[in-house]
Amino acid sequence: MVFESAGRANRPGWRLTRFGMMNPSRSFGPGVKSMSEDWRDRITVNPGVLVGKPTVRGLRISVEHILRALSAGVPESELLAEYPDLEPDDLRACLAYAADLVESERVYPVGAGTSG
Repeated sequence: MVFESAGRANRPGWRLTRFGMMNPSRSFGPGVKSMSEDWRDRITVNPGVLVGKPTVRGLRISVEHILRALSAGVPESELLAEYPDLEPDDLRACLAYAADLVESERVYPVGAGTSG
């Protein structure tokens, strides 16, 4: 598989960040706050912390660790109890960060097995 950016650089409201192309002005409806901007206040990348992996507020808790725990079915309440420095918005920021990363990816099949 080959991953490629969707080329949103020329679309109004989109901008290139160190995490890829993002549209922070996206709206999800009245009264619904987008985490698209907020995750940038919570997810940090520092080469001196966990070898530059994205972490939650520099706490040495990686975004990957949180995402794997949530995808394995660990309840939010258990994560928050196990890591008292985490806040509920930190968990939402991890999900928003992951969503923004995959939003602009395209996947193309690659190989010699195509029929013609």
